Amino acid sequence: MEAYTLLRNFQRIILAATALSILLEPIAPFSLNEVISLLGIVLFLVALPTIKPKNRILPLVIVTVGLVIMWLTSQPFGVLLNGAGSMLNIVSILIVMQLFSIPIQLGTYTQDIEFLLFKYIKKEQGLYFFTTIISHFFATFLLFGTIPVMLSLLGEPLKNNVRNFERFAATAMARGYAMMISWAPGAVMFLLVTGITKLEWSQIFLPGFLLSIIGIATSVLLEGRLTLSKERIISAEQDRRNINEKEAWKSVLEIVTVILSMIVLIFSLEKTKIFPSTYCVMLAGLFIFGIWMIKFRRSPDLKAVIRKYWREGLLRAVDLAIMFVAIGILTKVVEKSDLITAFYNSIGISRWGDFVIAIIPLVTVFLAYFGLHPMITVTIVGSIFMSFQNIIPPTAIALALLLGSIVSFIVTPLNGINITLSNYLNRPASQITLQWNGLFSLIFLVEGIALIYLWTSLGI
Repeated sequence: MEAYTLLRNFQRIILAATALSILLEPIAPFSLNEVISLLGIVLFLVALPTIKPKNRILPLVIVTVGLVIMWLTSQPFGVLLNGAGSMLNIVSILIVMQLFSIPIQLGTYTQDIEFLLFKYIKKEQGLYFFTTIISHFFATFLLFGTIPVMLSLLGEPLKNNVRNFERFAATAMARGYAMMISWAPGAVMFLLVTGITKLEWSQIFLPGFLLSIIGIATSVLLEGRLTLSKERIISAEQDRRNINEKEAWKSVLEIVTVILSMIVLIFSLEKTKIFPSTYCVMLAGLFIFGIWMIKFRRSPDLKAVIRKYWREGLLRAVDLAIMFVAIGILTKVVEKSDLITAFYNSIGISRWGDFVIAIIPLVTVFLAYFGLHPMITVTIVGSIFMSFQNIIPPTAIALALLLGSIVSFIVTPLNGINITLSNYLNRPASQITLQWNGLFSLIFLVEGIALIYLWTSLGI
């Protein structure tokens, strides 16, 4: 037990040191790349024994494949070292974005939003729309913690006010969360795609945000026709809630201000061309978090919440860090081996033309559905099709990867979102993914591909 606790504390220190090193890298008088890479390897070795056995299989397989390719192609150890730290900037952004859970816990934002939601929404379709929107925007702060928070926040009120609670909650929350992938600066998949395509956040934000709007609108209209009741919902006992409505609206305004401030600040930092895009996201997150925390500097719960972040929140990045170390190694090894070029030539991708835009999301979803994690799928598919950027713009490739990622998260049973929903709602993951989300995913795929073709043809 003491050894386990020691390892967990060591993991926290390494994660914090990694984030600090990446934050200092652009302004340090010497390169910290080797330090970051070594931290990644050490983290991989000390974290692997402490995670669940089933979660060890995939990163071990990925690293093993990378080592075999490296050995067969006689690559130096420096390639492995470089790869181990190449994607840790994404983990560092996740660490920063999880800081936003601190003011969310210290404030009354969740209670205030629940109060306003049930006070003013009188029909299931309106309630469905706002449940999706709240899940969507909370996901930009809470990331992987969004689904548990939303279920604890709205679970009981929704049970008392909607006809088909299980489908309502599963579809609204899963789709609301997944749509965030297309534009949110802290979304892991979004950062992975920008890293693969070498694009800035601002270059994908507008079409990505439009993609999320189309997805949410389609979801609301489809569920309105299929399952949502047209009858008036029951009030959620507002009279018993000691909440000031004016203060509740202030909470909503604060959340909106934080989101808009993040967007403006990231966009402004990127346009200076001084720092890399991922660094701009990290810097903006720290700045906005610091400003937001001024409000809670005297909160009696501040120390306890910060302690909770150190003990629990920071460790949520461990599984992802291990995965990204493994993916980084495999990606760098494959890049140096010329395997992508050989594969590219062997299947004649150059003859496919614009059809590639439709192929990318379909292949991404297909591989993800049969057990390959979307992060791995996007890395493989993105690396292959980026060789096509002389014909298809990188923006179109990025949007196609994001579209495939969104649908993969919604429709594949073996991911955290649907497993959490399955456990909480006591429904099979296959029912949530195929029966409830299958038709929507198919429609959204068609809409998304059409949008990408349109965006590409306009040459924006």
